[in-house]
This record gives sequence, C-alpha cells and structure tokens, in this order.
Amino acid sequence: MGLAQGLTERLNAPPLAAVPQAVVAETWRSAPRPEIAAVELARQTGAGVAVYARVDSLPGKPDSVRVSLLAIDATTTKVLFGVLL
Repeated sequence: MGLAQGLTERLNAPPLAAVPQAVVAETWRSAPRPEIAAVELARQTGAGVAVYARVDSLPGKPDSVRVSLLAIDATTTKVLFGVLL
C-alpha cells in the first residue's frame, strides 16, 4: 500500500470523509507548487481541508527518508498544521 492510499484510508472515518484516490488521480492538475494543486483539488471536490504529503530520500543516506505532511484549509489556504519527520 502506498503512502497516499494508506493516508486516505486512515482519514476516511467519521467525522472526516476522504476523497478517494481514484478521484484524486482523475482531478489532480499540476501547479507551480504541489501544495497549491492539493488546495485546488480540495476546492474542486468540496473538501474543507487539503492534505499534502511527500516522502523524499536523503542525499548520501540510501536507507533514510524524510516525510513531510501539510494540512491546509481549502477556503482560507491557512496551514492548519505541518509535520516533518
């Protein structure tokens, strides 16, 4: 299971309703920054919060990754919280 699918399944529980990954794949449009694309997708699907996450390898450390996640209010574009692991 990929990061996106796992996150979607975890978030898809009352009181939340996650946008299915199939809808994300059909609706996602490129933007200058992927966080902007996530907010635009949230607005198009009627979601109140955009959740954007990514996993990056660390240079020179083949066994390590950095995970970052942002939750952004789709109406105001205010970052609700961010996590960097």
